[in-house]
Amino acid sequence: MTRTHAILLKFAGTLADEATLAAALATVARQSGLAVSSLHAHAKVGEGDDELYAYLELSEAQQLSAADAARVAGIARGLPPLSGLAVEAVRLTRMFEAQGASSGERAPYHYIVETDFAEGWMDEIVCWYDSEHMPGLAAVPGAVRAQRYINHDGAPRSLACYDLVSTDTLGCPPWLAIRYTEWSDRVRPNFRKTKRTMFRTLFLI
Repeated sequence: MTRTHAILLKFAGTLADEATLAAALATVARQSGLAVSSLHAHAKVGEGDDELYAYLELSEAQQLSAADAARVAGIARGLPPLSGLAVEAVRLTRMFEAQGASSGERAPYHYIVETDFAEGWMDEIVCWYDSEHMPGLAAVPGAVRAQRYINHDGAPRSLACYDLVSTDTLGCPPWLAIRYTEWSDRVRPNFRKTKRTMFRTLFLI
């Protein structure tokens, strides 16, 4: 059993229209029996296989097992609008959260950096993330919220998530200044299996 703040459903395949997806995912949340306080879904930006990340945010942290996550994935697979998609469900523990400089504004984009860490580097990278990197990026205009999670059911284990007003936020001078600090340059070569994905936000229920 693991202290869990959210279940993340990762889908791959041809996605249905947004209204159909919203209804199907609301059914998943309802049938899960979990105390889901909100549901938000994000589709990958760009070409390639369609990819959807849907978060079932819990009203408070719950002790959940890998079997609980697998059960939620099974519910999703059983619904016709989702049955043709590959699906994975993972338990997330929130390790960091900060409201951004643009808190309260609409966030059409959701950027995620998923990574593992080289052996022996976890403590320093976590310290860097929580004391310099994520607070710094949250303070950039255009950042609505920054969160970091641990994935308990797969790899990569670390998910750094940023809700953004625009994709241009990633290339603006204040963002780049935080991204390329001396500490950043020291720790980033010790990322492993890193996946960076920009998503567009489909809906929040």
